[in-house]
Amino acid sequence: MDSMKALYQNQTITLTLLLSTTFFSYISCDSNTTSSLITSTCNHTLYVDVCMSSLQSHANSQTADLHGLASISINVTISQAIKNINFIKAMKDQLMSSPHPPQDHRYVTICLDDCLVEYEEAIDDLEQAHEALNEGEFGTMNVMVAGAMANANSCENGFGEKKGVQSPLMDLNVFFMKLCSNSMAISNLLS
Repeated sequence: MDSMKALYQNQTITLTLLLSTTFFSYISCDSNTTSSLITSTCNHTLYVDVCMSSLQSHANSQTADLHGLASISINVTISQAIKNINFIKAMKDQLMSSPHPPQDHRYVTICLDDCLVEYEEAIDDLEQAHEALNEGEFGTMNVMVAGAMANANSCENGFGEKKGVQSPLMDLNVFFMKLCSNSMAISNLLS
């Protein structure tokens, strides 16, 4: 009787270990499949590192399909536009309240105001791009994302219209344009 009880316990332990191993292998494979989708998707973009970090940092990317990754990419780009707007507002406030503003502060302030308008328009374009994505209109999505990218480029170019003035937003504008480029590349995979 004791040998039967020991055999039963050994079988139970073996079955438990087998089920646990199978379960964790399934989770690992599922995670690898998602990670593989993100990697293969990002490998089709010009800015692979930016794509990988932006998609992997989003919680929903772990369960997303390609359409979901495109949606996440647009949402990340919208979030970045909002961050850029907040940064521009803070920079403008700091410039306006400075007791010793730089020589070209009026020109820079005008450029910052223009950039605020450009990024508001970029957000509108990206929201329309998201709607187009949801409707399966990938060409329209790309046109709208390209419009958002053009808005950031206009912001950047505004600073260069006066000799000697450099854009204080160059890094933000370039990063935003990379996110836009990646969104368009992902959209192209859907069409």
